Amino acid sequence: MDQYISLDELFENYKNETPAVSYEETKEKFLNSLNTSQLPTKQSMKLGLSLKSWIMLAIGTSFITALVWLLNTTSHVNELPVSKDPHPTERKIAATDTLSASEKSEETVHQKVNPAVQHRVELVNWIDEVLNEPEKISVDQASTPAFNTFTVDFFDEYIFPKLTDEEIKENNRFKREMLRSLQKFDKKDYAFIPSGTFLYQNDSVSLQSFYMGKKEISNKEYRIFLFDLLIQGRKDEFLIAKPDQSQWSIGQVNKSAMEEHYFSHPAYDNFPVVNVSRAGAELYCKWLSQELLKFVDDKHPERYNDVRLPMHVEWVFAASAEGKQLPYPWDGIYLRNYQGLILANYRAEMDPLRQDYRANITPQDTLNQGSATFQGEDITAPVGSYFPNANGLFNMSGNVAEMVYHSNTDPRVEIYAKEPGTAGGGWMNTAEEIKILAPDPYKGIVDAHRNIGFRIVMTTLINP
Repeated sequence: MDQYISLDELFENYKNETPAVSYEETKEKFLNSLNTSQLPTKQSMKLGLSLKSWIMLAIGTSFITALVWLLNTTSHVNELPVSKDPHPTERKIAATDTLSASEKSEETVHQKVNPAVQHRVELVNWIDEVLNEPEKISVDQASTPAFNTFTVDFFDEYIFPKLTDEEIKENNRFKREMLRSLQKFDKKDYAFIPSGTFLYQNDSVSLQSFYMGKKEISNKEYRIFLFDLLIQGRKDEFLIAKPDQSQWSIGQVNKSAMEEHYFSHPAYDNFPVVNVSRAGAELYCKWLSQELLKFVDDKHPERYNDVRLPMHVEWVFAASAEGKQLPYPWDGIYLRNYQGLILANYRAEMDPLRQDYRANITPQDTLNQGSATFQGEDITAPVGSYFPNANGLFNMSGNVAEMVYHSNTDPRVEIYAKEPGTAGGGWMNTAEEIKILAPDPYKGIVDAHRNIGFRIVMTTLINP
């Protein structure tokens, strides 16, 4: 085998060898080659010294680079390309001739592969998994691998509905019908509550006249509002106002069918909207007020004040027919009439009498607004179900607890405050909880709830 001469021997031989040309001879030839304008000056001498230094530095750098390259050549032999594996965190590096058996079992990708390369491989494999099997990863569960340096968000938090031209046209038509009814205070939809004085919480209270919706706001009416926000490009308000249908599945092992169908299916168009936050309900009132003023234009806009949620005292005044119908919005203390028909939608399992008098409900009965045969369900009932009270208002007790504002006056600081709450109880409440003056189980609640809905009022000085 050939014998390689070591670097030390080469340097020693060259050091002892006699140079062909001496340094002095080389210097003299170099200076003679220059013309008179290139004779050395102090500045040029400095330049020469600087140039000499640069030459020596370049030679030294080249020598060091060569050594580093020689050393790295052997270490790079151990690094092999990483094979594609669906579980990158468990991958083992391939065996090589330069590793012992014990080393092969201990060396992993995380030890041998550049971290940036490893992160890229994990990311690519994760994307493949999402694209090939998307049904296994939901939007709520999707997350990227645990990278040290960055994370990637592949999903939007919410996908906005895209309305077709026909859907926009239809939505605008229903919107005009809603506005026309409000403009005229249509007796089919709005009840006039005249001004009056009554006993409220042991105090005599006088109220100005106002109009109140005869029914709770329905799913269809609320959808028209939401879609109109999208048509106008008001997506931020849409996100605030959209119902939280996941409330239907609280306490259940599996996702409730109500979560998927209640707000969107046409069969529930006339059912009261629920799972709406207080902020969403107030946005609905604001939107309806703004759109009404656009609709009436110059046709006596002074007639119309803002649409709003009722004060608790207004709600009690309207529900009790100026305090004449208590404890429920109908005559008497019972929850069924002389025919045995249930008068409100409330929590069945807490009242054996209600269970005894419940009837089998057919789809036609369920959708028949104002039907006296509707006996109640385990969810909400249509907004025009059961019997109206003396003011023509439906479901003032039961069905859904309706958003109101409780008024509080602090005599110490003389501040009039509005505290969020509800009145009338709903389908999840007991017979006691749906009384007009029952304690409010949802006082202070502003978040979405499957037992809470709302109806609207508008104060006015104009009699019908």
